[in-house]
Amino acid sequence: MDLVSGYKGVVGLVFGNEKSGSSNEDSYVERLLDCISNGKLSEDRRTAMLELQSVVAESSNAQLAFGAMGFPVMMGILKEERDDVEMVRGALETLVSALTPIDHRKRPKE
Repeated sequence: MDLVSGYKGVVGLVFGNEKSGSSNEDSYVERLLDCISNGKLSEDRRTAMLELQSVVAESSNAQLAFGAMGFPVMMGILKEERDDVEMVRGALETLVSALTPIDHRKRPKE
């Protein structure tokens, strides 16, 4: 059974494009954020952080979903887990990825 079937993404509802196909990414980003926030094992939380960082760096839809849901989670990591270097680094790198525009056009190097 597909966990994301029937889910209307937060970004889709906010921007009125729930049929755009981005709801799968919205749901995936939401699950990763939930694991980061509520995961019991620190290794699972670190893995989710790395995966979130990767998907946000590669997808504009994931960036939008992260923007709608992820900033409070990352700020919580920075405030409450400042002694965990890996989590803080992951949070900062994810924030940078979320704020960096993705240019899918290949430009020749000058």
